[in-house]
Amino acid sequence: MTLNVLADADESESQVAVIGRLQQLAADRLQHIEAQARRVTAIAQPNADLLLRKLVEANPSKTLADFASQRDEIARSLWCYVNAPLLFANAERAVQMHHYRDFKKLYEAYELENPVPITADRIDGQKLGEEIAAKLHLDDVCQVDAVDLPTADGGAQAIMIVITSAGVFSSQKAVQGRKLTTLYYRPPNEAVLVYTPMSGTIESCTPDPIVRRQIAQIFAEVSLGQDVSHKPLTWKTYDLGRFRKSLKLPIPVEMGDRVQKVCLTEVQVTLATWKQRLSLKVTADDDIEEMARKALGSVHNLSLGGMLGRVEFYVKFTPTGATKPKTLSFTISGRNRCSLQSERDPEKRALGFKLLEEWGILTRLRNMTVDEQVDALPFLLMIYDLPEKEFSGAMVVDHRQDAKQLETSGYIVRRSPEGIVLFEDDELGLHEATIAPSSGQGQAILQPAEDVDGARVSSQDISRFSPQLDFIRQTIEGSLSALVRHGKTQVLNDHLAHLGDIEIGGQRVPAYLARGLADDKVLEKVDREIRGQNSSTRGIIFVPVCARLPFLGAHVVLSIAELLPEVGGGIIDGSVIETRYMAGLSGAAAGATVELIKSGDGGATLYIPGKHPWPVVGEKRVEIIEKLLRCHLADQPIKTGDLFKNTGSGHFGQAFGDDWPIMKNTIVCSPRHGFWQICTHKTHELNSNSVSDSDEL
Repeated sequence: MTLNVLADADESESQVAVIGRLQQLAADRLQHIEAQARRVTAIAQPNADLLLRKLVEANPSKTLADFASQRDEIARSLWCYVNAPLLFANAERAVQMHHYRDFKKLYEAYELENPVPITADRIDGQKLGEEIAAKLHLDDVCQVDAVDLPTADGGAQAIMIVITSAGVFSSQKAVQGRKLTTLYYRPPNEAVLVYTPMSGTIESCTPDPIVRRQIAQIFAEVSLGQDVSHKPLTWKTYDLGRFRKSLKLPIPVEMGDRVQKVCLTEVQVTLATWKQRLSLKVTADDDIEEMARKALGSVHNLSLGGMLGRVEFYVKFTPTGATKPKTLSFTISGRNRCSLQSERDPEKRALGFKLLEEWGILTRLRNMTVDEQVDALPFLLMIYDLPEKEFSGAMVVDHRQDAKQLETSGYIVRRSPEGIVLFEDDELGLHEATIAPSSGQGQAILQPAEDVDGARVSSQDISRFSPQLDFIRQTIEGSLSALVRHGKTQVLNDHLAHLGDIEIGGQRVPAYLARGLADDKVLEKVDREIRGQNSSTRGIIFVPVCARLPFLGAHVVLSIAELLPEVGGGIIDGSVIETRYMAGLSGAAAGATVELIKSGDGGATLYIPGKHPWPVVGEKRVEIIEKLLRCHLADQPIKTGDLFKNTGSGHFGQAFGDDWPIMKNTIVCSPRHGFWQICTHKTHELNSNSVSDSDEL
């Protein structure tokens, strides 16, 4: 829309002219104008306006000479929206970054062991974009833009790196004139990094948690020259839950000679929404808990009513070698941000983090090194393949893994132990026992009944963990890095991920990663999902541990655990994968007759010449196919009653469920009313005109 307003018209006349034109527009067009107006007014808010002005100061140019002459924040925001769209977009991204940081949504913060001083103009955007595209298996190179970002609150100067890539190819029907057309496009995917050189902090924002970690690592390697394989990025999390019960802090016994006083001087609680916050700020001499009771009521009830979003600490201590005490104040906001990271005095910074660890507020996390990942990979494969969503700490101990290391690396999450467990001993046999605390450190008591002494066990054995499937999958994909891949990983469901295409045997074939196939229902679901992909090319389905069947759909099934090298690291040789894949294809194509090969675990694979192998799961289903195979070899169809006798089913729909519509007239067909046989090309041609429309016969 274009508005022609006379230059010499006064403000009221211009306003009337604009309102008049807007009132003439249809409601659907006004919605789009309203959306853009909200963008302008958002950047006109006080904090955003301050950030916008600082961006202009940090990135001056001749085209921005008129910026300072704008009369107010709305005018400045609108002027940038029209005349400097890139600057306006950077301001929006910075504001959004602050939002993510404050509310901890789509956000992670990582730290370098040794901060690297750098400015935006020293970042090679092309090299960084190429590396991100290669590591994330993107078809196109990413666009990378870096800009110096002065913080609006006067903090340390930072660098914002915006990474834009093409999303999934999409289409939309549209009417142009009187013609119906289809618009093809790829929507942009955007990720934002903010690096603060003074503290060595890398903040990463994007919806995908895997991508958040990956782009932070790639930036540290490519732009900052860090060896993250041997010195992984670290990150800290802060748990403020202890303050729900009390706002008082003890002085750790071993630090009593250095620390004279510790207390909270501010607490902020969010209420019904993030916009509703209640803050209490006191001096170091005040009792914040007593003040909270007087001014706000019960601190306990207040804490339960919302979420502790921010606390401020006060510490009075005597530095090493000094006689006069000093003070330290710092804040924690949410789970990821602490102002200690920007503290210039290394002794103060170390003291603050030490206190937080002693109070159980701070947990230090880091990625595993390459060697540690290699050692843990067999265990990660096993827990990735588990059908259950939880496993016991005893499993970790049995496989000689370090639960704390797995937990701090983000591979597993500790869960609350169940109050009652099944336990077996020599006297009582298998029985239920209640978990009771023990005076012994790291131990618990399993009581078979109240006031009855029970066995003492390690707390580790009764602890519970959940695997973090996304992060484990990323490590598993790393073991396949010797393969040339095209396309990003797409998670199709809880048990199946499409890894894109891989180059193998001189061609590009689809690759998948499946899990939990020991469960018959999961295997059937995965098989239907893969057949629904309608791929005519035979690819590979990687499974973590056991290749229960040699084929699913048209694809060869390969076990990653069996492919791993015994020595030399956790990356599988691409030639080994190719050899196993070609052998699988040769085995499928070798048979000239119909065969049923059992796998020994209640499953089997049916081979029909000229067709993809068909998995058969379940003993009763295998029995039905065996009857069909015997009749096929005798060149005689079988009656419906004889086929389902002693199988617990009366027809194919009952026996094979959702698989039956796919099997009908492809795996099994009816030569005449009430009879069935295996559907080969020969039988299908002979019976194409006599197939029954029902399997209820």
